[in-house]
Amino acid sequence: MKNRLRKTGKKRTAAQWEKDLAFIEPLYCKNIPTREIARRLSAEREYSLSHTMIARDQQEILRRWRESIEDIGKHKAKALADLNYVQAEALEQWERSKLDGEKKIVKIDDSGKRSAESVTERQCGDPRYLKIVEDAINARADILGFKAPAKSVVSGPNAGPCIIHVVYDDKP
Repeated sequence: MKNRLRKTGKKRTAAQWEKDLAFIEPLYCKNIPTREIARRLSAEREYSLSHTMIARDQQEILRRWRESIEDIGKHKAKALADLNYVQAEALEQWERSKLDGEKKIVKIDDSGKRSAESVTERQCGDPRYLKIVEDAINARADILGFKAPAKSVVSGPNAGPCIIHVVYDDKP
């Protein structure tokens, strides 16, 4: 006879519990009733659990799912902070690239004498920094889900209709 954990007062070890949660989760996702999950688990283990214990384990699975969602939020917040830094740095470099630049021209005359001359040139800015800003804005929109879903069209060869062949196998 299998050992019923609840009646004997024995508790599952942490390793057994984790293994049970891993067993229960996919069945829970398929909406298998708790009594059926308990029956299937009993067939796999040296012990059995009541459907009430299965329901408690399902609550733990839900708690972990919620916790993982919170972790995703933390990762998104970190990614957004990183993008803010990248965007601010790129904007600063963009402004810097627009400042007037000084160019030194060294001339050597026929006698070998050198003369240096400074020329101030107006800069129009390096567009690569604006590309970085644009990429940061697009990445932020992706993270926050602001972009409209992409439209996908399935078609056959040369944008023609799709031909689907259905084969039925009636053999037992």
